[in-house]
Amino acid sequence: MDPPPLNLLLALVVLAIGLAIALGAARSLRARRREGALGPLVAADAGAPMTLRSARYRLSGRPDLVRQLPDGRLVPIEVKSRPGRRPRTGSRSPPTAC
Repeated sequence: MDPPPLNLLLALVVLAIGLAIALGAARSLRARRREGALGPLVAADAGAPMTLRSARYRLSGRPDLVRQLPDGRLVPIEVKSRPGRRPRTGSRSPPTAC
């Protein structure tokens, strides 16, 4: 069996590189759109963290990130450093009807 022509191999390599670049650009664009939907970053935990206070609930705290919605409201975001606990299964049986 004859090896494939060099032009065909070169075309496949160029196509693969082009596809990788297009996928990376699409991923970057999707991330930018998601950032825009969340609003601009107002504060981050690094440096001088922003303390949020609620007089209604008598709470205060320093979230990891704070974003501002288009209407001006602040949205606190807490970043988890490890996966959350998985719910237990089979620890209790559901109540039965009599």
